[in-house]
Amino acid sequence: MCQICDQKDRLIIAGSGNVGKSTIANAFLGGGKFWPTARFCMTSRICEAHYDAASDGTSIDKEMVQENTSSEPLQVWHPSPLLKPDVILVDLPGLDQKEEYMERLVKYMNSHSASSVVLLYVIDVKNKICNPDRQFLEKLMKSPWQNLLQGFGFLVNKCDVGGDTNVANSDEEVPDYPKLIADIAKETQNYCTPTVMDLSMKNKKENNPAAIQKWQKV
Repeated sequence: MCQICDQKDRLIIAGSGNVGKSTIANAFLGGGKFWPTARFCMTSRICEAHYDAASDGTSIDKEMVQENTSSEPLQVWHPSPLLKPDVILVDLPGLDQKEEYMERLVKYMNSHSASSVVLLYVIDVKNKICNPDRQFLEKLMKSPWQNLLQGFGFLVNKCDVGGDTNVANSDEEVPDYPKLIADIAKETQNYCTPTVMDLSMKNKKENNPAAIQKWQKV
């Protein structure tokens, strides 16, 4: 019955905490800071953005995306054209933060058909594939959404031009991004057929042409 009634498509952004999921969700909505972002893990609820032409796209208060308000999915409205053809943009909490976040996602999987879902998984390039990522992929292989693993989309974020500023000003070496991305692509093949795309949302915000071009590809 859930599959029959589920008439809208969902673009879901998943990943560990503090990898840039909410920043990417904001970019999909056209930029700005609709979802709150921070250098620490902010989102602890499943957050859904639905289309409403009358909405002014006012920024969501950080208290609304935190679980002390409710553990149920948060539904809000935005005028972005991306959402107009019955698309719901979903920003998930960091799946490495608390076990119950994964439990909520499993419940969400059972409520919505995989045929109406596009799932993008975000990774911090310097962390590569971590145990929480592996655990998520293993769970996905046994879930109702296992078909999504064909052509699975990995967004490898924080591939910043010149490397991390803090690293560049220290004695540490600037990350070798091509090698890190190659290592990520190689390991993910153990779980899925990956489509790996590198990004720098930081450089995009700075209007770096290469970073903008990579985002347009996504």
